[in-house]
Amino acid sequence: MKANNKPAKFGGGLTMRYRLIGELIKSRTQQYPGGFIAAMVLLMAFSALMSFTKLRADRPVKAFAASLADYPGGPAQDSPAALMEVLSLQSELKSFSDKSPPSPIDSVRMEQILLRIQELNRKLVKK
Repeated sequence: MKANNKPAKFGGGLTMRYRLIGELIKSRTQQYPGGFIAAMVLLMAFSALMSFTKLRADRPVKAFAASLADYPGGPAQDSPAALMEVLSLQSELKSFSDKSPPSPIDSVRMEQILLRIQELNRKLVKK
């Protein structure tokens, strides 16, 4: 039976090319170490300059507290009544789940509770 040598030839060719590129870079850095270090420092300075100026220019500046309000788990500062309502609805929902066989009326009430909690969560997130 004939062995499949194509993957080995393909990998060997890439390995030889990578080795050649690595040797070329190594020889250049040994010949010109000052130029290599200067190029690295210039590239790092350019990267720092871009990250602190140009790349941030398109984004509006927000306070940290304002950015926390964007997340669903963020602090609910303006609506303690809505938060208390959510907590009471959750406790009522837990009392339904403690019952072994829920009746159809209980199922309808659980659905209403879940819809109300979703509505309050949407209202809290928008603020």
